[in-house]
Parts: sequence; structure tokens; C-alpha cells
Amino acid sequence: MSKNILKIENLNLYYDKKQVLKDLNLNIEKNSITAISGPSGIGKSSLLLVLNQMIKEYENASFSGKVYFNDDNKDIDITTLSNKELPNLRKKIVYVSQHPDILPFSIFENLYFPLKLQKIKKDDAKKLITEVLKIENLILELKKSCTIVIISHFKSQILNVADSIFKIE
Repeated sequence: MSKNILKIENLNLYYDKKQVLKDLNLNIEKNSITAISGPSGIGKSSLLLVLNQMIKEYENASFSGKVYFNDDNKDIDITTLSNKELPNLRKKIVYVSQHPDILPFSIFENLYFPLKLQKIKKDDAKKLITEVLKIENLILELKKSCTIVIISHFKSQILNVADSIFKIE
């Protein structure tokens, strides 16, 4: 699989009879940041659940296709792993939900909101918030030692950190 740490081939995902993903193919390079974009409800979060096989915890979900994970230079089809093997996989492919967002605004606006309630002017808060927003720099630092797949509805955030963008339509 060369530089790819994940390779998805012909992935189809269903919740009951509703098809969420159809014939999806994607290669994710090691030590990169891949952003998954697309409208709400298109299957972005579900794709991440497939990548660490948490999707198997959903009784109404079923899928077909292959997902290869390159672990110690061996390609493993994670869709064939037993329940006993999944905890080890989930230590290597971690899912962090996109839903802890406080408000459906940018990161800056989420950080500014409590300051606004304290009557702190936006201009005065910018320096403080700018320091906090160096989380984007942290993400760039993290990619030196791990591979990151993110979901974001904020195009500017994706453009700031992503090496590649995969759009689901």
C-alpha cells in the first residue's frame, strides 16, 4: 500500500434499507491530514465509524467493501476482524465525534461566545483567541506522528490544515 495507511475499496453502507455510502473509494496517506466534507447527513461521520469498525455496534447498520489498514507494513482488511480483535484496532484508529461543538459557528466564534457574555469586546479578545486557535498548529504538529481524518463544515478550517480533501456528495 506504499504511503497509504488506509485504503477503502467499493464501500457501501446502509442503515436498515437506506444506503448512505455507495461504492466509495478512498486512499488516506500516512502522516497526513485528510478532510472529509459534504452536506449534513451525507455519511461523513458514518465513514469514520467504519474506519474503526464502531459501525458494528449499530444493529441497523450493514456494509460491504474492503477497508485495508497498513499496520507495521502489513495490510489488514479490518472488515474481517473479530470482535476480540477490535479493541486493539480502536487503539490505533480513534474516532472523535464532531458533535461536541457548542454552537454551529466557527471555532473563533465558539471561543468568543463566553467572552462576549462577559462584555469583552471582540477586538480585545482576538489576541487571546488567536493563542487558543494555535490548535490548528497542534494538528499540523500531530501529523508528524499520526494520520488524521477530520470532518468540518468550515471550509476555511479545512483549507488551513488539510493536505487533501475528500468530498462526499
